[in-house]
Amino acid sequence: MLFEIMSKKVALVENFGLDFLNFRVPLAKFLQEKGFEVYAIIPEDEYSGYVKDTGVNTLIYKLKKNTFNPLLFIGSVRKLKQYHKEQRFSIIHAFRLQPNIITSFAFAFSKDTCLINHITGLGFAFAGDGIKSFFYRVAILSLYQMSAFFTDRLIVQNSTDFKIISKLLFTKGKIFLIEGSGVDLEKFCRNRVDLKIVANFKAKLHFKPGDVIISFTGRLLIEKGIIEFLEVADILTRRIKGIKFVIAGWFDKNNPSCITAARLNEFLTNRNIIFLGLTLNIRELLYLTDIFVLPTYREGFPRSVLEAMAMNLAVITTCVPGARDTVINNFNGLLIPAKDNTGLEKAILELISDRELCMKMGENGRMLVENRYRSDLIYNKILNVYRNI
Repeated sequence: MLFEIMSKKVALVENFGLDFLNFRVPLAKFLQEKGFEVYAIIPEDEYSGYVKDTGVNTLIYKLKKNTFNPLLFIGSVRKLKQYHKEQRFSIIHAFRLQPNIITSFAFAFSKDTCLINHITGLGFAFAGDGIKSFFYRVAILSLYQMSAFFTDRLIVQNSTDFKIISKLLFTKGKIFLIEGSGVDLEKFCRNRVDLKIVANFKAKLHFKPGDVIISFTGRLLIEKGIIEFLEVADILTRRIKGIKFVIAGWFDKNNPSCITAARLNEFLTNRNIIFLGLTLNIRELLYLTDIFVLPTYREGFPRSVLEAMAMNLAVITTCVPGARDTVINNFNGLLIPAKDNTGLEKAILELISDRELCMKMGENGRMLVENRYRSDLIYNKILNVYRNI
């Protein structure tokens, strides 16, 4: 195979430093252990310095997440071509729509490198029913149709996206389904937490023994179900004592779906709804959590849910593509319809009223991650895609 005679120099291309830090650095370290020379290609942002500090070779290109600027696009294509001319990458592995399209243009008809486009999710345009969502879907699929012609391999993360992308031309023999980005079970383990950080969280949350903690982690986007989470939190905390809803996330200001600080603050007048902002100590927060909730409208394969499962938590999420792939209803959590406050409220009440059921679901979730989603399994599947080139 071509893989056997290639140099082992890989470029991992992302459009956001924080995503590279959280999702791609562990993959980069795995590939380094397998003898690859790995390069991160990311935009300059507040997190790119942290990526450099991990020891992964880091190259910078200009890109603004969730926007399309023709000048930046052309500049990014030229910069990637320049980096390849200097480094001679054997594999260029791009994640998300923007890098997928940029690399497809940069390396169209290239014979001296192999291009892998990793579709981490088709986006919330595929969850909407309006005319705007329809045109977004047409545009996205048109871009991926073009990409499929030029790329050597395509990776998708859930069965629904696999079916959609498989219908495009030029995908036969190129497309692989790999569920998720992998979870480090040595890191996300209840007996590995830092108890000092746990104590700090307890102080921030004004935690008292017997309190029930229900958590949401991620970007504060409407399509992540943050409004439903907040509305149900406001109802239940006024009705039930000793229950707290915690949000650990950030404002993705380049995303038009991001809620405003003013909208969030309307709910924070309720002292039992706590906003922590972006935290890198998710493990310790999950250690304190009793139930994890992600009332999303659509996902690729939600890492936040997998991390919660790894920490032995029962999960409530929606029966939508990506999210429903992570939860077996009544086994490791509960599936509810999207945009359904009543369904979310009932699911939370069911779990907080049955502590034993919650614990059993948490154990089952940990088992699922161990058997299906742990990082070494996922990374070896990616390595097999490389070997299949």
